[in-house]
Amino acid sequence: PRIREELSAISGWPTIPQLFIDGELVGGCDIVMEMYETGELAQKLGVEMPEDEGPASPEVELPAQSGPIQLENRLD
Repeated sequence: PRIREELSAISGWPTIPQLFIDGELVGGCDIVMEMYETGELAQKLGVEMPEDEGPASPEVELPAQSGPIQLENRLD
C-alpha cells in the first residue's frame, strides 16, 4: 500500500499499473493498451511493430525486450 500511495503521489496518476519510459509517465493500463493497438507504444519504445499485426488480442506475443529495464527505488 505504501508504494502505491507514494507512486501515485510522485506521478500524479491515481491508478496502478503505471508505465514509465525514459523516466516519463506514459499512462496506465488503458492508455498503454490503446497505444499498443495504434502502434504508438512501439514508436515510443523505438521498436518496429510487425506489419501483419492486427489489433491486440490475448494471443499476441509482445516483442522481446531489446534492452535492460531500469528500476529505481525513490521511496527512501
